[in-house]
Parts: sequence; C-alpha cells; structure tokens
Amino acid sequence: MSFTVGGAYGHLLTSTLSDGSLVDVRIVMAKEGSTMRGLTDGLSAMLTIGLRHGVPLEFLLSQLIGTRFEPFGMTDDPEIPVATSITDYVARRLALDYLPSSDQRGCDLESADVTDMVSR
Repeated sequence: MSFTVGGAYGHLLTSTLSDGSLVDVRIVMAKEGSTMRGLTDGLSAMLTIGLRHGVPLEFLLSQLIGTRFEPFGMTDDPEIPVATSITDYVARRLALDYLPSSDQRGCDLESADVTDMVSR
C-alpha cells in the first residue's frame, strides 16, 4: 500500500500468518542510504522482531502513535487524514488494519489536529 504524509511518499508492506496475524512489516521510503530510509528500515525491523518474539501488536503500536517529527501533516488516507509523523501514520494504519475494534481503543487512534502540530 502506498501513502503520503506531509508530502513524503512511501510504501507499507506487510505479511501475515495463515490466521491473519501480522508477522512482518516493511516501510519503504526515500533512497537507499538516506536518513529517512535508515529510520524507516529501523522501525520496520523493530516491529517485525517484536512481533516474531511475541510482543503484542497493541503494545508496539501504542508506543508509536502520537510520535511527533517531520514530515507531518495531511495524508492521502481518508481514515487517517492527519499524522504527526511517519511513525504515527504507520502505527495508526496497522492498528486499523490488524487490531480488533476492542484493542484499537487502547491505542488512542483519534486523529491529530493540524493546528496543534504547527503550534509546537
């Protein structure tokens, strides 16, 4: 799936087990060797390793939702119109796609307010 956050373009790729549970996350942004690529590769590895070692997805995502750094702002996702960072967007997208509704409540998925982000 492709996405944009604050004008930055990326791809979110996932793999699941036969029961539908998430087991692998890959975020591809920018060119090889760039800071953005390094950060998204690290985030991908952290999520995948955590999932493969039994860390609950809800816990992983709840730690990432709301993180703030550039790029941030409007997205091209109607379910997540605004994100406070790439990390925030990816965590919200994964929560919506892979967590049952009851677990989504623990992740505070309320969309960020653009004016709040700009004022900080």
